[in-house]
Amino acid sequence: MAIYTPLSASDREIRLLLLDAGSDDDVLRCNLDVALSYAWGSRSDRVDIELNGEPFSITRNLHAALKRLRYRDKTRTLWVDAVCIDQADNNEKAVQVALMSDIYSRTARCLIWLGEEPDVPVPTVSPDQAQKVNDLILETDKFLAGLMEQFEQGGGEMAGFADTLRQSMQGAHKDIGPDDFRITRTRPCSWYGDGRDIATLDAAATDPGSVQDSIFHAFALFRMLAQDRHLDQIPYLQQEETEGGSSIGTYNTNARRAAHWLASRDWWSRVWTVQECILPRESTVVYGPVETPWRCLLDGILNFLRHRDSCCATVSGVHDMLNFHVETLPELRAIRQLRDAGVPISLTHLLRKFRQRDASNHRDKVYALLPLVTEWYGGGPLAPSYSKSVVQVYTETMVSMIRASRSLDILYRPPEANVDKRLPGLPTWVLDLSHPLAAGGTLDRFEYQLPLYNASAGTPAQIEVLDNGKILALEGLRIDRIKRASTFQAYLHSVHQDSWKDTLKWWAAVAEEELDASADGRLDAFWRTICGDTVATTSPHSDTAALTLRRAASSYDQSDFNKWCAVNDLPELVSGLSTLSPPEGDDGPNLGGAISHVIRATTQQRRFIISQGNRMGLVPNIAVKEFPEPDEIFVFPGGKAPIILRSVGVKEIPGRGASTCYTLLGECYLHGVMNGEGMQGFESEKQTVYIV
Repeated sequence: MAIYTPLSASDREIRLLLLDAGSDDDVLRCNLDVALSYAWGSRSDRVDIELNGEPFSITRNLHAALKRLRYRDKTRTLWVDAVCIDQADNNEKAVQVALMSDIYSRTARCLIWLGEEPDVPVPTVSPDQAQKVNDLILETDKFLAGLMEQFEQGGGEMAGFADTLRQSMQGAHKDIGPDDFRITRTRPCSWYGDGRDIATLDAAATDPGSVQDSIFHAFALFRMLAQDRHLDQIPYLQQEETEGGSSIGTYNTNARRAAHWLASRDWWSRVWTVQECILPRESTVVYGPVETPWRCLLDGILNFLRHRDSCCATVSGVHDMLNFHVETLPELRAIRQLRDAGVPISLTHLLRKFRQRDASNHRDKVYALLPLVTEWYGGGPLAPSYSKSVVQVYTETMVSMIRASRSLDILYRPPEANVDKRLPGLPTWVLDLSHPLAAGGTLDRFEYQLPLYNASAGTPAQIEVLDNGKILALEGLRIDRIKRASTFQAYLHSVHQDSWKDTLKWWAAVAEEELDASADGRLDAFWRTICGDTVATTSPHSDTAALTLRRAASSYDQSDFNKWCAVNDLPELVSGLSTLSPPEGDDGPNLGGAISHVIRATTQQRRFIISQGNRMGLVPNIAVKEFPEPDEIFVFPGGKAPIILRSVGVKEIPGRGASTCYTLLGECYLHGVMNGEGMQGFESEKQTVYIV
């Protein structure tokens, strides 16, 4: 153990604790005050501090944290990874990274540093961000104009769809104009999460005009939510009467905008911060001169969700508030709850859930999550190694997880938007974690829907890896090819009601044109396809809304689907009514919102297809009918769902000779084969498939 003194400026010093592999619990308990969790910041934006009498370079963000966190009356001891781990020594990093879970688990407290308050007012949306949004709008307009031109040239129903789409898109967006709202310096404040906050909250309520101190009001908002108040009793969530009619008051809007700005700090987007806010027994959020318990933010958002989806659902505008917090905080708390309850957590689950986060070193997209894994399927945990290339790390991680779990689950993921920007040399079957990828609303499809399928009839995965990790070889059975793929996929999730309605109608028309089945049978298969043959449960089994929980669909659910169609004026989709009893364990009929949620989650980033075997399905939006021949659908042992592959021609396989090779497009839903039906005749008809 070595102790460093990094600052010689005013106030008392901070000591940084360097731990070696032999450090024990006593060292941590006696010497470690807190561990620091922060976003590293730009490598080019650095400043020197004094470390053991010598200059040492750190980021400005860390420098601001060390200055702010010093005690005035005594020495403080911290553990900070950027200084306490030699970042230039790959061997030391590998050893020290393995210790981080112990450090954060045993520390008395973790400080979550969101950043220093600005010296001068800053806009909530930077000029670069505004320009990117405007560029995206222009690109979207150009794409839609070209697409609608193609529709119009097609005549008939295609032209009618184009006209409907054009009308629904009118006024959909406006150019981003000037915004004079700024984030300014705020008052020092400690939020305790208990009765000591009452006086401060009273002061906030009596000072609504203090919009220049919007950060203070943002923290007051979270504290009021943590008190479990009804949403219409929280002034920050209410509409205010202003001259000229009812509108959201500046005071309320600015508090919420400041809350969003806090949640857009770099700390929230870094992958290392996941374990740093889950493992510690106690954490405190620090922003400049403000401190609040981490549990205050968690409790506040969970209370907000519960009220929003039940007693306070009718509060005006409530479903458009605090969206980033709703998406981020509950998932962090959920992982903590799973660990505390002893529920196994796989690396596959964590990679999928936190893939949207980033890291300065791309290897850390895997290594930062290892301390949270509790399910290694009987094998040993992966060991960090910074001497390996990023491609090696990602490939070996995939192979290790498939072989240990004997499952292909890790192959199932949302399609990558920028396929051309994949790491050079990375096979298509390997996750490219180097580019942060938001799930785009599809995450619960992989977490809650996929486990209900059993396309491989429970047979375990067996794989070979050839050509130094470039080729995945596995035995599979081709069960179908795409015959017709819908042109439309993006509009199902448009904010414009008519666009996604017309998409569903078009999909139903495609099914009617292509299939000879009876109307009742076709419509039954259609509604089950667009729901993924699953429905959302209505029983709340968690702190948040229950819509993400799933069970297999039954004939009973047809009536709920039909009611949803009636409400949304979609008679073309109505299937036969059912009078069956609800499935055991379900509390009652699904609400229209539950049906809508399942359809949207199931079809997100999907195309509707008819296969050559006359099956309905939903495939990744990059799948097509011809390229130059139809994409193919396979089932493989260890796979819960069929997989879409695209032939890339005959290639030489080292040690195997010439054979057709494929690229991986993703998993799919193919009606009628999701429960092992496609595995019939597997042993006699299987083939070795090579994925590159």
